[in-house]
Amino acid sequence: MNINLPREFLWQDYKTMDEFLKDPLNQELYKVYKQTKDAPFKITMPDIKVFNELYYQVVKFCYCDVSVENIANSVCADLGFVYSKDLIISMIFAIICIQKKKMYDQESMLKEYLGTNRGWYLDPFNNFVNESKTTYFSDLTPKPIDVKSAVTRVKNWPELTNYFSKYTLNKIINLWPSKEEKLFILNTIIVAYSDFIRNGKDKFPNNGYIYDDDTVDEKVFNGIIQKIKSSKKLSTAQTIKCLYKKKTDSDFSIEDYLKNYVEDSKITTERETPSCLLPIVIKTDLAEKIFKLINENLKDKKDNKDKMRPFAAAIAANVIRPPKWSEFAKAYGNDFVKRSSFYNQLKAEAYPGDNIFNWLKGEFLKMVQTSEAG
Repeated sequence: MNINLPREFLWQDYKTMDEFLKDPLNQELYKVYKQTKDAPFKITMPDIKVFNELYYQVVKFCYCDVSVENIANSVCADLGFVYSKDLIISMIFAIICIQKKKMYDQESMLKEYLGTNRGWYLDPFNNFVNESKTTYFSDLTPKPIDVKSAVTRVKNWPELTNYFSKYTLNKIINLWPSKEEKLFILNTIIVAYSDFIRNGKDKFPNNGYIYDDDTVDEKVFNGIIQKIKSSKKLSTAQTIKCLYKKKTDSDFSIEDYLKNYVEDSKITTERETPSCLLPIVIKTDLAEKIFKLINENLKDKKDNKDKMRPFAAAIAANVIRPPKWSEFAKAYGNDFVKRSSFYNQLKAEAYPGDNIFNWLKGEFLKMVQTSEAG
């Protein structure tokens, strides 16, 4: 199944060739490239643009299981001339074939393509591979933008996830290495799925890419949706416990998560972190502490301003961003505060000389300082 991820999910462009040339393989590859770039068709674009395109395409090829034809079409679109695909695919061939850890599936796909569409630039890179006495290993793992920026770039989660295919979800979630990042992106996807179903789009399209046995189990996922709708929230600590029963982050599986989410949701804690508000957290590693302090200061509060004070203090301390009304209402309900005064009371200006506000802001700042010092 092809996975069509945004470029920024896979690769962040380097600014200079020096960054590429720190890698011994790139040093040798660059020498061959410099010798061949003018023949038979002169390449006038900057070297840095070619190498950024090369590494974006090789990461996509290895991670997203796309075809070589997909790479060829993408290169032509990005670089703008037909022979660019010959150059980039020949260089991808060299990078993959010379790796210390052989990638036989990718090698065979490239050889089949190059055998049918013999590239103008293949021979020099093929000779480089055959004549090299050194084995290399380059990092071909994705280099995505930060997870918070990533979720803001996505306009259509159903399409991006191949309509919530388990295989595609695994690929997307495992782009980011830390537990907190995986949790953040997963909760965003769960909310998107909830919206998808709630809006009546409960039938997945049969477009040739979706397979019944690969789609997330609706019964399990609907159980999660009901918890979101009814504000029966699972704390960050509980969710991490569900997600990471295994020792390594790389072993994360959406199937394990969905199974354990429902089983462990019966656990109760003193304070809970609303999962649908995780996207507003700037200091993601402090999410549970932030919401613990917020929730402690919501206890028995009846006045709108008293209820909004801890959120305003957290925003002033730059540990969360201002929530949208839809996000806030999903976590606390439409009747928790008056919508008419919601946005004004999120501003620090609403609490001039307020000792409790200042104390709360100070506590949030201490969390950040302690975290950074540790």
